[in-house]
Amino acid sequence: MQQPNNNPPKFCRKCFLAEMKRQGISEETYRNMLERIESMDPELRCTKEVYEERLNACKKCEYFAEAMCGLCGCFVESRAAVKANSCPAEPKRWEAEVM
Repeated sequence: MQQPNNNPPKFCRKCFLAEMKRQGISEETYRNMLERIESMDPELRCTKEVYEERLNACKKCEYFAEAMCGLCGCFVESRAAVKANSCPAEPKRWEAEVM
């Protein structure tokens, strides 16, 4: 008979909140982040294409872990959605959009 595993669940170190939702991140945390992005003024929010490019750059970054930036402490999915934001690393993985 197999003994129960008392270890806490392991989180994907290189995952976004959308992926971590299946690993124990609360539905409320994920939903709040999505609602914040979706309710953002369209003039302040970057396009879906730019957003995806930014997330892809973050996913490859050595400072990215468990949906957060290790340099600034943000949830990268939230930071990447704002046109005026840029990557906090040097050199930057992505730049702010000119508004």
